[in-house]
Amino acid sequence: MNRRRFTALLGSATAARLTVAAPPDGDWERYERVHPTMGTQFRFLAYAPSPETAKTAFDAAARRLDGLNAALSDYVSTSEISRLSAASGRGDWRLLSSDAWRVLTCAQKLAKETKGGFDVTVGPLTLLWRHSRRQGRLPTANRLEEALAATGHAHLQLDPERQRARGQRPNMRIDLGGIAKGYALDTVAETLRHHGITTALIDGGGDLRMLGTPPHAAGWRVQIADLDPSDTRTHVFTDGAMATSGDLYQSVEIDGRRYSHLIDPQTGLGLTFRRTVTVIAADGMTADALASALSVLSPARSSALLQTHYPDAVAQILTQTPTGLEKVVLGRGKHRAAFH
Repeated sequence: MNRRRFTALLGSATAARLTVAAPPDGDWERYERVHPTMGTQFRFLAYAPSPETAKTAFDAAARRLDGLNAALSDYVSTSEISRLSAASGRGDWRLLSSDAWRVLTCAQKLAKETKGGFDVTVGPLTLLWRHSRRQGRLPTANRLEEALAATGHAHLQLDPERQRARGQRPNMRIDLGGIAKGYALDTVAETLRHHGITTALIDGGGDLRMLGTPPHAAGWRVQIADLDPSDTRTHVFTDGAMATSGDLYQSVEIDGRRYSHLIDPQTGLGLTFRRTVTVIAADGMTADALASALSVLSPARSSALLQTHYPDAVAQILTQTPTGLEKVVLGRGKHRAAFH
């Protein structure tokens, strides 16, 4: 197995670089693997007592990720999520696996907390907006109205007693793109732990899940870029997660107006402001979902959300304004210093 110096560069406007401590002087060494799935690449880095231990753990983690992709992807027609979407509007309940149930439960909780600012039923809007961006023109009023009619988190029902769900609107399409990758990071961390690995770093397309503390180091050293990408600072992490969402440096111009690829669930159109959000939280699913939600909410609503429901999380919001980039740091979690 290839053992080499590992550097992860987050693919976002707030690029973060991870540097790892040197291998320890003992039986435990550093091992790595890259596994492509869920539309991105997952990188595993772990300290293990032998190549056999690392291989067994990495193999199990890769299988776990492939299983999640088969269950949660809306691009896989046979996935649980696709079947749930296909049955929407017919009154049929669909039994869910524990993975799908956990993700949907978290998603619906955040949807209520944000009053629809975060909404996994936006699949019809996602498809419509992708088409509009490719064509370089806004959707027609009729098509936008049809897509909006098929969305709405209040029309996705969950039955906790039987762990099942149903969509009440015809043509509703579930899109877990703003939360599933974070959950996948957490499941990899759990899998590695199960196989005896207590020190690891998982990188899923730029989002990070840290496990334990590297040997001979205080933690995982992450360089976080500020408003000026060339201006970075190093922060040390142990257990926890970091996720980034946004489109600060990419957008599409239609009829003289700039739009983001991020969709406002209320309007069905891309956001007209450009923003990147980085969130640090205790687990990957929370970090991923919050990064998605805060990309849509105002800073004031974002601040209230963290204070009320996620007091341990912190977030950095970079928004493009007519006078330049505006930076806001929210939350009172222990990692707030990472953004100062």
